[in-house]
Amino acid sequence: MPTLRIAVLTDIHVHDPVTHPSAPSHARRTPVGQPSHDPFLSLHELIATSHIEADLLVCLGDLGHQAHPESIIDSWTKIRTVQEKLGGIPLLATTGNHDVDSYRSYTPHDPTESVRFRLEEYPVAERHLRIEYWADDSCVIERDSYRIVLLNSSSLHHTKEDARHGEVSVSAIARLNEKLGTSTKPINILACHHHPQRYGDIDQDDYQALRNSEELVAMLDNRPDSWAILHGHKHRPRVRYCAGSSSSPALFGAGSFSAMLSGEVQSAGNQFYLLTFDPDAATSLGLELACSFQSWTWRLGSGWAPQNDGMGLPPVGGFGCRRAPRELATEIAAAIGNTRTYWADLLAAVPVMRFVGPDDLLQVCKRLEIDGFLVKRDQGSNAVEYIQRDPETQVASHA
Repeated sequence: MPTLRIAVLTDIHVHDPVTHPSAPSHARRTPVGQPSHDPFLSLHELIATSHIEADLLVCLGDLGHQAHPESIIDSWTKIRTVQEKLGGIPLLATTGNHDVDSYRSYTPHDPTESVRFRLEEYPVAERHLRIEYWADDSCVIERDSYRIVLLNSSSLHHTKEDARHGEVSVSAIARLNEKLGTSTKPINILACHHHPQRYGDIDQDDYQALRNSEELVAMLDNRPDSWAILHGHKHRPRVRYCAGSSSSPALFGAGSFSAMLSGEVQSAGNQFYLLTFDPDAATSLGLELACSFQSWTWRLGSGWAPQNDGMGLPPVGGFGCRRAPRELATEIAAAIGNTRTYWADLLAAVPVMRFVGPDDLLQVCKRLEIDGFLVKRDQGSNAVEYIQRDPETQVASHA
């Protein structure tokens, strides 16, 4: 079964320096000309030098800033250039709150005018799928080995009050369930802009989460196949699992591609991702789904690099494995014994570790340290370099 590689970016917030002089994003309509100061130009270089290959490019919303029409158009043009740099692969998108003029600042009659009528092949190339997206608040893209749902979580943003949160109506969920039918696919993904679960750890008053998300998650959880939900909006990346059964949807929250970050998300960094869904690995390892990812973080003046010195996702990671950290630590300890084992060798010995989420991996490492192992991390990326029995612990145990 083939893997599915998805390049992901979100929350671009392209701005016009005249309209928004406060510069809410590193991406601007006026060309900068220096890759180290322009996340899109720097991404072109990264794709070429790192030989990044993908099967799909997905944008999770917020093309422009505060629904400025020309900024939205410019952002979509920049994204389509990334599509070309990746070899002309299919481009999919979802609609963010900044893509809809709910404040009626520029489009007094139709708040969706800029994205619905002024962008070429948005949010998907096929015309019948575009009609389905705007009519049903979702569309379903079916291929031999995968299925992707594009969900419009900003479809009900008709007023300022509406724009305070994402929402999917109960009737839209029912229509989506009917469209999905009884067929199954090895890979199933739902892409939307708003987060289905609150980020209470960084915002106790988080009222922007997707309304009726419980019903949406329950519908996906009750289906015979396994799902992953990709979303943006919060500008802080994270990997979680939805509430529900042991096969409830996985959540991949992508960080902002280029927005100026401040406050609680300032240290998250701007990130770009490559996700690889591997159905054969899921089958062989007994997992509901198996996805590995790579992330690159952008810094002004230096461009994109596989680094993580804040709250961003690590350069390499995964999700899908839900085994207990204690159980995984015990398996690792048995596999490596007293030998210093580098990460690549550890993955060969315990391959399921490739699909352990970042937070779960942290718990595994803590358990190993409690059990007398030394976990060495790279200072720049925070990635695990190697694991070995702590020499001091060994000496103490033989004293």
